[in-house]
Amino acid sequence: MAHELATFKPTVIACQEVFDSIDGPISTKEYLEEKLEMKAYFFPSRKKNRTVDHKNILSFSGLCLFTNHNLAHYEEYCLPDHSSDRDRTAQFAIVHEENKRIGVINTHLTHLKGEHEIRESQLRHVLEKLKKHTVDLLIICGDLNATQNSKPIQLLENGPHRFESIFDYEPTHANGRCIDYIFYKPNRNCTILNKKIILNKQIEGLWPSDHFGLYVNLKLN
Repeated sequence: MAHELATFKPTVIACQEVFDSIDGPISTKEYLEEKLEMKAYFFPSRKKNRTVDHKNILSFSGLCLFTNHNLAHYEEYCLPDHSSDRDRTAQFAIVHEENKRIGVINTHLTHLKGEHEIRESQLRHVLEKLKKHTVDLLIICGDLNATQNSKPIQLLENGPHRFESIFDYEPTHANGRCIDYIFYKPNRNCTILNKKIILNKQIEGLWPSDHFGLYVNLKLN
């Protein structure tokens, strides 16, 4: 991950399921922070025992924003959840770039099958929180665990906010489904220069993740 991400020289990276051991030395957040020379904003979430190298390790699988810019604002949100899937969260940051205020939401919605109402409720919670902020460009990205025609995605595309997916619903997961997204509100403030699916190939026999990465280069007008 670090090798490929570094080639793009990104301003902001939004990661989900970032492993961070509570009493041990294993930390995806610290590793990427060092290798990419970017500041990490980690939201510890989903605390439980996970198996690493055949050992049970008490750990978080949280959200993390990496950036090489100073943030003008940063918030963390706890989302509505389900008794079978607690501790779902979101991050919101405002980055100053070329005198513009760019708002970035990073989130990971519930994975429970068929629970589109919960995912929709989680998104509504985030959108309600954003009402108090003014930005020139708003981006929502993350693992939404929802396909194109589901209620959560329709809320973003056809609801009052009218977001648009930057990608054309290409597969973003090893199982062939599209469940990871970058949404934005199209306006005259930005132009999409380049976009591509990344982190979707094996390196030395290893996959970076079971999810692929989404990369977009936006020009602020």
